[in-house]
Amino acid sequence: MFCLSSPLFSHFERQIELAKLPFPNLSFFTGQAGLIVVGSMLLRLAFSWKKWNPQVASKAFLLANVMVIPIFSFAIDGHHHPDVPAEILPFESELPLMAICLIVMAILNMYLFKESKREVLWKME
Repeated sequence: MFCLSSPLFSHFERQIELAKLPFPNLSFFTGQAGLIVVGSMLLRLAFSWKKWNPQVASKAFLLANVMVIPIFSFAIDGHHHPDVPAEILPFESELPLMAICLIVMAILNMYLFKESKREVLWKME
């Protein structure tokens, strides 16, 4: 695996090993890269929405929110694996509260975006 000294990385690496995910190196890299890509897309959209083409901004926003669901679905699966102890999980809890909350927030984001009919977002001054 990777040699990172951060407790977050070592816990994440250990979860992957204990859950016996296939291709552990690839799982570690794609998990971290996915979170970084989604976070940077959403931050960039949040601070520069008006500078984007409306169609591109809408698609990027929806894509980033859709990407949250499979990323954190794997996290939920990791939480429920019997070989993964609670001590290495976020909040030291078998219940994947953070993953569930982030999935719900992504779904709510997409729902509110669809319901706003994209008009409100363009009128923000």
